[in-house]
Amino acid sequence: MDLLVSTPKPHATESLLGFVLRTSDENGYETPWHVFDVAGITPDTMRTVGLDVVKLAAILGKDPEQLQHNAYSYESDGHSVVTLLGKTIRPRQLRLTRPQICPQCIVEKGFIEAHFDLTDFIACPDHGCSLLTTCPACDRPLTWFRPGLLECRCGHDLRKAVLPRVSEAVARLMAGLKTVALAEPADTPAAAECTGNTLSEYLRRIKLRSLLFIIDTLGRHALEVGREPSDRAPRQRVERAAEVLDDWPGGFFKLLRAILEKSSAVAPTSLGLRRRFARIYGALFKSRVVATQEVEFLRKAFIRFGLEEWGECYVDEKLFRNRLVPGERRFFSTTQLAANLGVRPITASRLIRTGKISAKSVTAGGVTRIIADMGDGRVLRRVPGKSYGERSAAAFLGIPVSVLQSLRKTGDYDARYYGRTAAAFHEDDLKSFAGKCLALVAEAPHYEETPSDLVALAQAMRLNFRSTEGKADVIREMLALRLPIAGRRGNSLGGILLHRVDVKHLLLDKRAATEGTTRSIAEVAARLHCDPDVVATFIKLGLLEGVKAKTRTRITESSIGLFEDAHVSLAGLAKNLDTSTCRLLRQCEQHGIPTEAYRRRGGAPSQPFISRDYVYAVLALPRRKTLAQARARSVTKLQQYLDSLRQSGQALPRRGQKPNKREIAEASDINRDVLYDNPEAVYMLNAFDESEQGIYGTSSTAVADTAAMAVTSPLLTNREQDCTSSVLR
Repeated sequence: MDLLVSTPKPHATESLLGFVLRTSDENGYETPWHVFDVAGITPDTMRTVGLDVVKLAAILGKDPEQLQHNAYSYESDGHSVVTLLGKTIRPRQLRLTRPQICPQCIVEKGFIEAHFDLTDFIACPDHGCSLLTTCPACDRPLTWFRPGLLECRCGHDLRKAVLPRVSEAVARLMAGLKTVALAEPADTPAAAECTGNTLSEYLRRIKLRSLLFIIDTLGRHALEVGREPSDRAPRQRVERAAEVLDDWPGGFFKLLRAILEKSSAVAPTSLGLRRRFARIYGALFKSRVVATQEVEFLRKAFIRFGLEEWGECYVDEKLFRNRLVPGERRFFSTTQLAANLGVRPITASRLIRTGKISAKSVTAGGVTRIIADMGDGRVLRRVPGKSYGERSAAAFLGIPVSVLQSLRKTGDYDARYYGRTAAAFHEDDLKSFAGKCLALVAEAPHYEETPSDLVALAQAMRLNFRSTEGKADVIREMLALRLPIAGRRGNSLGGILLHRVDVKHLLLDKRAATEGTTRSIAEVAARLHCDPDVVATFIKLGLLEGVKAKTRTRITESSIGLFEDAHVSLAGLAKNLDTSTCRLLRQCEQHGIPTEAYRRRGGAPSQPFISRDYVYAVLALPRRKTLAQARARSVTKLQQYLDSLRQSGQALPRRGQKPNKREIAEASDINRDVLYDNPEAVYMLNAFDESEQGIYGTSSTAVADTAAMAVTSPLLTNREQDCTSSVLR
């Protein structure tokens, strides 16, 4: 037999038919027909699992053993066994007559890998795209009898094909299938346990035949419940299987619920979990195709569905005997519930009857049974230990009784054990809850005395939140790490220190929520930059909506928003512009900007507001000196006045032994408030006064020292210090 001119060596993971096509291309043949013809391979075996690798090896000058690894079958005890890279599969799981490829993979690797021969391999996980099965140019199905790996019979370059994207679930499943298909047989031992691994990692450890069986079985049942023919194209079947295996075990539970919905029209004849899902149970767990341990992860998820997700049946103890099912049981018969609680069945029945434990009645085959639902997946047990009543339990934790009751009701207080009575608190639960709270302050600083900007949890619990839930929310926010912990005093819950500002904000928010999204008069006054008396005036005028809450008047959030949309306080604008309200009011009067003044009680000055329509006009007013500049100018005038007194030898105006600040202000042409409020002016005047009385010696030295103290005073802003320094220079 003649040898081919080019005799390439097959890659370890190469498709056998892909290798034949690559060999044909390297020898310059138009199609692999010539290779098969030279080898003497008949047309009826060219694209079947019976492709003769011995004849193929002869024209390549290779040992047949070199091609046997890539062969689609081998003989064993007189029988033909179908394989892919040495792994046993079924004949229908190979796609040999209609090839499918990923052009990008061929470009990168230079050959077609064997997993593309699998019927269920529908997408490339490396590039996240569907596989090419039809030529984009001639619209004919691809065939192995073409000129090259990336060339169609019509001459079109298959690298130019644009392939659609696939879902992440399909890509993940195909990645697992590729790993199993290309791995050495010894690298895929049967795995009995899935603990500590994700599902995708687990699937990569089972045999190829088992993985294909799982995909096929789940996909067919998913198609049936979706009222789609189960014999549809492999793409639809594999896509449904990917949805079931994704988000494990949520997708599997969704399939089981869909099976229940489809069979809901027929009255159940049994309360057993296995019989209610007899068809899928038999297909998955009674088949001889796969080993029991390789579908164990499916069996455990199936049992979990009965124990935790679906409460319409009993789970036979034999079903999960000697199996560690993750999670905790949720549904119980009355007898099982009594055994887990450590009480008599009559007590368990009473707990169900009185509503302490929720339950439902289930009827099947004319028999009605009670199934208890523990809801949160936990089982309260009776264990030795001290039992506390509500008051003593609250005192143990250092929180109010009402707060403890609220936390227990919502599940934030984790109760796992029964006390002496159903309403009692077990000491182990109390210690566990206290430990959980104190763990939050393990790294927090310790204080002997509570700083003024912090508040202890015990003190916060005495504030009026207007509701018990508001107080309980302080602890909930703290446990959820949404309320920062600033420190601690002692080792009790009451000694946990929180930021006073955070507690105040939470207090106001809870009050507003409790009292129907309303705000107090003090809150509104701070928000509108005005006096509480003015807020009361707004209520009388109908500008704000006040509602009675017991003995208090609250203001609705909606009316506050409407007021803010229409009015702006000049005091708020003055603060933002670093000026005074009086100066801003004078400017408004000079430029014809209308204002509305509202009186306060006790003869206090009225507070002006403007319409929001005039805000931009106010902002456009000529800017005068800022407060810092005005203060520096006043200090300069005072300095000049004191220097003139010193040069002329005149004494400081006095009233008794103290300087007469009114006369000093008039003589200096400054506002008298400067001598009280401006630290620089206060230091300067005191220094001159003391130097005049001979306390610090010469006046020039005292004034200079005091002025230097003024410049570095921590009471001054950076801008004020700069202004003062320029004055002294």
